[in-house]
Amino acid sequence: MRVIFFIAILLLSSISFGQVNLGDVVKNDLRAKEIHTALQLANSLDNRREYKAAAQQYEFAADGGIAEAQYKLANYYLSGKGVDKNTEKYVEWIKKAAEQNYIDAVYSMGHIYKSKFYGAPNYKKAIEYFEKAVQQGYADAMLEIAIAYDTGNGYGQNKNKALEWMIKAANAGSERAYMPLATLYYNGNSTYNVERDYKNAFKWFKKAAGNSSVEAHYYAGMMLLEGKGTERDIKLGINTLEYAANNNNLDACYYLGMRYKYGGSLGIKNEEKAIKYFKKAKELGSAMAAAHLEELISPDEEKN
Repeated sequence: MRVIFFIAILLLSSISFGQVNLGDVVKNDLRAKEIHTALQLANSLDNRREYKAAAQQYEFAADGGIAEAQYKLANYYLSGKGVDKNTEKYVEWIKKAAEQNYIDAVYSMGHIYKSKFYGAPNYKKAIEYFEKAVQQGYADAMLEIAIAYDTGNGYGQNKNKALEWMIKAANAGSERAYMPLATLYYNGNSTYNVERDYKNAFKWFKKAAGNSSVEAHYYAGMMLLEGKGTERDIKLGINTLEYAANNNNLDACYYLGMRYKYGGSLGIKNEEKAIKYFKKAKELGSAMAAAHLEELISPDEEKN
């Protein structure tokens, strides 16, 4: 009985149902597992910065049709991580990943056509890819739509549409949209039919500051000190400005130098800090800061 059962198993393993062979199914399943294991290993190697070994595993998984691996291998060829830089290979693998609707690759294809990779930019093709990415909620692609309306490259120029898409991009989380939108609201702009709106300006400067924008820290800090678009908060405003100054924002350095020199209504007179920030402002090219520094210390003291 056992012999008959064993023979039956052997027969079944060789039977094809239509075009499907059970032996091939097993082989394909093993192959799929190897490919996915290669991707996992590649990601682990990438995290450990073992780029050459990671590139080999990404290539194995990419050849196996894994879109994520194709996209990551493409960017290795773009940056030269683990492989020699090769823009043709970059585009080849990005296209393969985009054909599988891998969203980052779709967005990247938009930039390839927007650039001069194929000679002159092809804005129409770029927009096709950006629109496809937008359909999947890709925030930076929404910003590209805004830019296309703003410049007239890909669409007819339409400043109102540009603003509309910039707001959509910012609300969807495009960090690149925060600062330009904040600046529009801060200054007002008749070209875009935007009236000055400090509340919205502060909202977007704060968002941009949360993503480590030094310039946004300067504007948010000033608005906190002045109570523009938000409640006045001197302590938080000074802390925010100091972040900008310590990251080489000239305006923040000079402003803090002045406030610490004179104190004024903020009541924060501190000569030591005034010297510190005037020195930084001078190093960043401010002649006015240099003049204030001369009033506070002698040339010999400054050298020290």
